[in-house]
Amino acid sequence: MEKISFQAFDSVSSVLSKLYPRKSSAVVLAYILDPSNELQVSPPRSLFEARWSKRKLGTSKSSIDSFGKKLVLSPRGSDGYPSTVQSVSHGTPTQASAQGSSPRLSSDTTAYNSQLTTPAQGTNKADVGGSPSALGARSSSTGDSILTTSETKPEVIPRFYYPTGVPLTNAEIQQVVTRLRDAFEKLPNRKANKMNIQSIMRVCGLPLYTRVPLLTKCKISDPQNGFVSADTFISTWKNIIKEAHDTESRFVRVVSKTGADYLMPGDLECMLQDVVDTHKGLLFLQEAKDFHSRYITTVISRIFYTVNRSWSGKLSVPEIRNSNLLQTFEQLQHEEDINRIRDFFSYEHFYVIYCKFWDLDLDRDLLLSHADLCKHESHSVSQKAIDRIFQGTVSKKLSNTNMKMSYNDFVWFLISEEDKQTPTSVEYWFRVMDLDGDGVLSMYELEFFWQEQLQRMVQQDFADLLPFEDILCEMLDLVKPANPGKITLSDLKKCKLTHVFLNTFINFKKFLDIQQRQNVGFYRDEEESNMTDWEKYANEEYERLVSEDGDQESYLSYEDDFEPAVENSPTTSLSMSALNSAEISKSRDYVIGTPTEQVIEFVDTPKSPLDSSKVAKVQKETDDVALTDKYVEKLDLDVLKLSSS
Repeated sequence: MEKISFQAFDSVSSVLSKLYPRKSSAVVLAYILDPSNELQVSPPRSLFEARWSKRKLGTSKSSIDSFGKKLVLSPRGSDGYPSTVQSVSHGTPTQASAQGSSPRLSSDTTAYNSQLTTPAQGTNKADVGGSPSALGARSSSTGDSILTTSETKPEVIPRFYYPTGVPLTNAEIQQVVTRLRDAFEKLPNRKANKMNIQSIMRVCGLPLYTRVPLLTKCKISDPQNGFVSADTFISTWKNIIKEAHDTESRFVRVVSKTGADYLMPGDLECMLQDVVDTHKGLLFLQEAKDFHSRYITTVISRIFYTVNRSWSGKLSVPEIRNSNLLQTFEQLQHEEDINRIRDFFSYEHFYVIYCKFWDLDLDRDLLLSHADLCKHESHSVSQKAIDRIFQGTVSKKLSNTNMKMSYNDFVWFLISEEDKQTPTSVEYWFRVMDLDGDGVLSMYELEFFWQEQLQRMVQQDFADLLPFEDILCEMLDLVKPANPGKITLSDLKKCKLTHVFLNTFINFKKFLDIQQRQNVGFYRDEEESNMTDWEKYANEEYERLVSEDGDQESYLSYEDDFEPAVENSPTTSLSMSALNSAEISKSRDYVIGTPTEQVIEFVDTPKSPLDSSKVAKVQKETDDVALTDKYVEKLDLDVLKLSSS
C-alpha cells in the first residue's frame, strides 16, 4: 500500500479551488472519485477540512481528473485533518490506517477503491514541476520519501478492571499454602475444627464467623463438631482463591450456599447462628431458642437495608466492597459488648424493633395488616403513605402475603420512618410519594399528600392553617431542585434537610414538632452528636421499655406483699416468664403468638431475654435475703429458748 503525503493533497485542493471556485473542494473531489455518482458519495465538508495553500500550479483540468481517480482519502487523523491521500497500486484496495483514524468512510467507498486503476509508472522530466501527475510519477518511479509503507501494530491496552480482584501469581499462592501448613502444624493432629480454627482464618484473611460456611465448603458432614485435615482444607482454599482474588469476593464465594457471585438472605443464617451461639454478649440468649430466629431475621434485614443499594435482594461483591459489612464482622469478634456494635448486631436495637412489632401484631400471627400498621405511633404516619406501602411500591412480597406486612418488611419500615437521612430511607419514601413512577415528584403529588396533613390540622382546630402554596414555596426553597417545579431523587439526596421535607408530607406528629422548632436552630437539633437518628431513637425507646418493665416488676412485688399469688396462676406464670428466658421457651404460645386463654392483657409486650440476666441476679439476691431471714428466725428461736430456760 502506497501513500501520497498531505503536501500532494494540498496541491490538488489548491488547483481544484481554482478550477471550481463556486464549488467546495471536497464535493469536487468526490465527483472525481465517482463521476457517475453511482455510490452516492457525498462527503461533508468537515471531512476534508485543511489549510488550503495559495500556491499556483500550472496544470490542466484533464490531468487533475486523471490523477483524482487515483486518490483515496484516508480518515481524519487525531489532529482533525486527513492524514494522507492514498494512491492505489497493483490493484490492491486502499484501507484506512489502523492507528490515529476513525472509520468515517463508508464501506461503499472502500469497495469503489478496489476498482481504481493503477497509477502510471513513467513520466517525463518536464512534468516534475509540481504538478499532481508529476508527483505521482515521481513517487512511483523513484521511490521518493513522499511514498511510504505503513505497517502499524494495534496498541495493546493493559487490563485494568478485575471484578473479583487481581489474580495471584503462582508464587503468591504457594506462599499462602506454606502459611496454612505452618498453621496446621501447630494444631493437634494437624486438624482444625470450629473451636481452634482462629489461626487458620487469620491466614485466609476472612472474619472469624465465616468458619462454619468454610468448614461446610470442605464437605464436612458436621461443621459444628467435625474436623478437617490440612490437605483437605488447603485443596479447598486453593480452588477458592484461584477464582476469587480479593477478600470480598472470597467472602461471597465461601458464604454462598450455591456458589453464586452474590448472597441471598438465607446464606447468612448459619453465620449469624454461630454468632448467637458463641458470642459472649449473647450468652443470655442461648436458653431462649425461640428468640434466635427473630434476632437473626432482624440482623439480616438490617444488613440488606444498608448494604443492598440496588434493592435487588442480592448482595453483590461491589456492594460489599462499598460497605462496612466485613469490618463490622471483624469488630464483632473483638468486642464483647454486643450493644456497642451499632451496625446490624445491637441487641438493644433488636429489642426495640421486636417490641414495636409485638405491640402492633394483636392477633400474634407475625403479620401486620393495614389497620395494624396505621396504629404505629398513634396514627402519626400518613394513611395515604401506608396505602402506597401496601400497594407494593417498596416490597413486592406484600402482594404474596394476602396484603399483610411481614416482620422483615416492618424492619425496613421502622428504620426508614425513624431515620429519613440515610440513602435507603430517602429512596424508600421517594418510591412511596412518586405516584406515577416517573422518577419526579410533581406539584400534584406533593399536594396529594399534603391534603391529609391539612385535614388533620382542621380536625385538631389549628388556628393557623398552612395552605399548600405556602408549604410548596417553603419546601422548594428547602430542597432547591435543579429543575424548578420538579423534585428528583438526586435533589433529595443532595439536600441536608431531606428529613424535614419528608416528615412534612409523611408524618403529622413530626411535622408539628418541626413547626414548633422552626424558629429555634432552623430545623437543627441543639445538641450535636455522632449518633444517627435511628440510634438516638433506639436508645430512647430502649430506656423507656426497660423503665416500664421495672415499673411492672415493682407493681407485682407490691401486690405480692398484700395478696400472695395463687400457684400456677396465669398472671404469675406469664408475667414472670416474660422476665425469665427459660420460661419463655416453655411458653410457646406466648412467644410465637398463638392465641390461648392464658394470654392476659396486662402483659402485652414481649420481654427481652436480656432482662433475664438482670432478673437472675435479683433472684439470687432475693434468695440470699430469704436465707438470711431463715437464719434470723432461727436465732430468734434460740434466744427465746435461752430466755425461757
